[in-house]
Amino acid sequence: MRDDDIVMPSIGGAGSSLLGNVILELGLHYVDLTKETLRPDGSSRPPTDEITRRIRAGRFAEAPERPTAPRFMKTHLPAGEFENHAIGGVWMLVRDPRDALYSWYQYHRGFARLPWEQVPGTFEEFLAKPFFIGVPPVAAWTSYYREWAGRGRGCAHFTTLRFEDLKRRPVTTMREALEPLGLSYSTGQLGRATERSSFTAMRRHEDSVAATGGSARVMRSGAVDGWRSWMTPELEPFFTGSDFTALAQSFGYDL
Repeated sequence: MRDDDIVMPSIGGAGSSLLGNVILELGLHYVDLTKETLRPDGSSRPPTDEITRRIRAGRFAEAPERPTAPRFMKTHLPAGEFENHAIGGVWMLVRDPRDALYSWYQYHRGFARLPWEQVPGTFEEFLAKPFFIGVPPVAAWTSYYREWAGRGRGCAHFTTLRFEDLKRRPVTTMREALEPLGLSYSTGQLGRATERSSFTAMRRHEDSVAATGGSARVMRSGAVDGWRSWMTPELEPFFTGSDFTALAQSFGYDL
């Protein structure tokens, strides 16, 4: 890694497919640290797995052949995994945690293959049991974003991007994030990049490349405030812890 790399952490389900596709559409160097191979010259070899084919919907399915700076690096790893690496900045992608955790659960329902990726049969069971790091999902969300916010504040560039803002005012949101990095685009360029990364465009692309015989989709709904359609009195208590609600409030989510 380089000291001008922009790391983009998010919990699964927060909208990284949307943000990554916009970055690719702008012709910038986007890297999925979970799957791509970084070369010594700074370039990367894009993955060819099924999920990546589904979510890279635009004209630029691969990173630029010649390395460009900065590199925008998607990760779901906790901040501690990067403590020995100098990075240029953090773009922390957040979403209303109710929607993010529900989307995370639905993704693993549809695509988990290995035993440690499997989720229980209901969302309530998922919320009640440890997942991945030994604590239940709400506690995992809280520790993940608290630690990344702390790391981001120590970087030259730190931006919190909200999924809801990317959906409601995508051009303005992207412009405000890019300009501090010295990256300027016209309204038309940003409009085209975000339109090609819209849920409709990405769902159409996924439907065109998805393997036949299954109903699971990465592009499942892409809704803002989707929790209103599934929240029940039995689920509400999972989203009431004081540390959790205070952190969500700091991102603009009043739970």
